Amino acid sequence: MIVFLFLGLFRAMALHYGWKVFQIPSFNKYGTPFFLPMFNKSMELGKSIFYGFSNGDILFEDGLTETLLAIKAALNTCNVTSIPFLIIGQRRNAYVKTDMF
Repeated sequence: MIVFLFLGLFRAMALHYGWKVFQIPSFNKYGTPFFLPMFNKSMELGKSIFYGFSNGDILFEDGLTETLLAIKAALNTCNVTSIPFLIIGQRRNAYVKTDMF
């Protein structure tokens, strides 16, 4: 797992969980990070079938792993593993009632 952080926030936690941590390389004038430098850095660090991006407030369930494995199997079956492709997901809000906070 690779994480790009703004101003080192949550750096210690990410390192504790074994993630590779980097400073966000560049921003626009409004402070929004540019994705391309982050993707390029991710691709420099290791070969993978999938590279992705998610905001830090998004939680994933087991379905993501199952979906990616199914896509990988389909790509292998069709012998198209070298063709670039884009996967887009849709966020679903989940309201959790808790006494934790």
